[in-house]
Amino acid sequence: MADREFDGHDVLHTLDSHDLIYLIPKREYEAALEGVEKVEDHPIADVGVEPDVEVGVDGEVSHEVNFMYLPSTEEGGDYAVFLTNRDDVAPEDVRGLCNRYSRRWEIENEYKQIKKFLPTMASTDYRVRCFNFLFACLLYNVWRLADYLLKLEIGKPIRDEPVLTAGEAIELLACFLVPYG
Repeated sequence: MADREFDGHDVLHTLDSHDLIYLIPKREYEAALEGVEKVEDHPIADVGVEPDVEVGVDGEVSHEVNFMYLPSTEEGGDYAVFLTNRDDVAPEDVRGLCNRYSRRWEIENEYKQIKKFLPTMASTDYRVRCFNFLFACLLYNVWRLADYLLKLEIGKPIRDEPVLTAGEAIELLACFLVPYG
């Protein structure tokens, strides 16, 4: 799964040549409007798949992709268009694949939270940097576990905002990690 900036024939060719299955939103879909029109004209369906579209590099066919059309969740957008080199994409699979794509932002948001636990360092030694990152991941997981247990205790839904913020968790951990004296 990659951002729409990776929608380019050379990138798609490279991914496919390494046998990687990709799912990428189409950067611009003016050329794909015919597929959108077919979906819009259909009396029942609001998603569609245009299978086996040939993609090429330098005038030669590189591989085939499937265009997937579904209603856009963005303001002002009519349809979102994704492409994948995955074989046999059925219309009933489109929403699930595209929902999985949209959930990738959760990972990026979680990584931003992990950064809060990273210490400031000047070392360029990869071992020190790796240790600090792994330790930050451990502290992050301790925070998530503590927040989860607090939510269970007070009967708050798990998906709600944290009861214990990352900043509060860092302050509490600092009390135990930094000796007073």
